[in-house]
Amino acid sequence: MLDYKERLERIKTIVKIISDSMEPKNMGFGIMSHPLITSEVFFNDEGGLEMLKTQQQKNNILTKHYEILDRMDNIESVLFYISKPYRMQVLEIIKSLLPIEEFSYFLGRIWVSTEFPNHEKINILVGMFLDADKKFLMTAEDLNFLEKQPDKILVFRGIQPKAKVRALSWTLDYKKAKWFAHRFGKGGEVYSAVVNKEDIFMYNSGRGEAEVVLNPYKLKMINKVDESKYEVDVNEVSGGKFK
Repeated sequence: MLDYKERLERIKTIVKIISDSMEPKNMGFGIMSHPLITSEVFFNDEGGLEMLKTQQQKNNILTKHYEILDRMDNIESVLFYISKPYRMQVLEIIKSLLPIEEFSYFLGRIWVSTEFPNHEKINILVGMFLDADKKFLMTAEDLNFLEKQPDKILVFRGIQPKAKVRALSWTLDYKKAKWFAHRFGKGGEVYSAVVNKEDIFMYNSGRGEAEVVLNPYKLKMINKVDESKYEVDVNEVSGGKFK
């Protein structure tokens, strides 16, 4: 494998190539979808505000971003300079340039920092997690918690209308799943399932979500929860114990 500096420079080049090849997409309210350009409004060289409209403006903005990238001296800074929705995609592309420890660490961090990581193609995400080392995906405390769980674990997932049930992100906490199902209003649903511990990629205690990232192809006994009748002892669910 190349030495660290060589890998760093190659990753910077890849980020630039990806950014050059993509046109910023207007998502509304001045928000742009692009690896580096996130706003329709930008400051010009005179300090005034302009609206992004021309290719030359895009090139000028990217040049400034590339100057910042060129000054970075570590891979982590480069990855987390990229807009959140594109970090996972870039990580998958540069995977061969990273030792398993670095790849696993970045995969865990990017997953936790991304609002809707399940929007990536499921087969690609599963492949990335299967290639990772659990010891570096999560904190030592979370790994220790996961290892102490029973072989079969009860998990929950709260989804919005049209969202995928068979996805990677589930939780041990029924109440948290219910919150996710209804946080944007009516129409959400809660599902329960059973998964073998060996098919859980990582556990994340951050943000109080009791999240388990798992292999969705290995889920068993997937059922829609009747919330009007379902009662749960939070103490039982908070360890994911299946009875």
